[in-house]
This record gives sequence, C-alpha cells and structure tokens, in this order.
Amino acid sequence: MKKPRQNPSGPEKALLESQQRFERMANTIPVMLYDSMITPEGTSRFLYVAPGPCREILELDPDALLKDMSLVWEIVHPDDLTRFYEADIVANQTGKEFWSEVRIIPPSGRLKWLLVNSKPVSYTHLPLPTKRI
Repeated sequence: MKKPRQNPSGPEKALLESQQRFERMANTIPVMLYDSMITPEGTSRFLYVAPGPCREILELDPDALLKDMSLVWEIVHPDDLTRFYEADIVANQTGKEFWSEVRIIPPSGRLKWLLVNSKPVSYTHLPLPTKRI
C-alpha cells in the first residue's frame, strides 16, 4: 500500500481527514460495518470490515477476514447456518434488505446472538452467488 506523504495538502489532506474520520466512526459504533462483493466466479468476499468491531464482535482478525470470507461462515452456529445462508442468497438474488438473527460461536467459545442487517447493492455486470465461499 502506498505510504501517505508527510504533509499532505489540498484535496489529498481532505481525503486523508475524511478517511480518518470514517475509520474513527466505524470503530466506535457498536456494530460491524462491512462492504462485500460477489466475484465474477460467483463467490463473495469482503472489501472492507471495520477492524475494531470485527475483533470485538466476531473475535476475528480483520485482515484474515478480508482474505477469507469463509471464516465468518465457520463461526455461525450449525443450527442457524442453512437458514442464514439461504436468507443471504435470497437477499442477493432479489436485492431486498437482509435481516436475520443468527448465533455465532467465535474463537472464545462464548455463544453470541447477532442481528445481521444489510442491503445488497446491484453490480449488474457480476453474477449472483451460487455457492457458499
């Protein structure tokens, strides 16, 4: 990644300040912000995960999650996995808002309940997911 200049100015400074403000907000609200996409192969991957909440809520390393989205599916409670996965597929196929309560078992082993809410964004040039990552 390109290292920022020591003393940015003008638009570069404004962009840097905006990025810092976003990161500060994303890491202090009690939800995990994320952005994901469906690859041309039909699988999903994260483009962004808020680092603080990712560690606190999911107990996962954000860099690892960016490299391997399957880590999130691995911590979903086995009894919720099929329902959660199918709801995700329907949301991506219809473009409708996604709401699902799901249990996770993160690395600590402590059962957690999550309310997952997202709204798919249409990328018409990419296929819809057909398989779990």
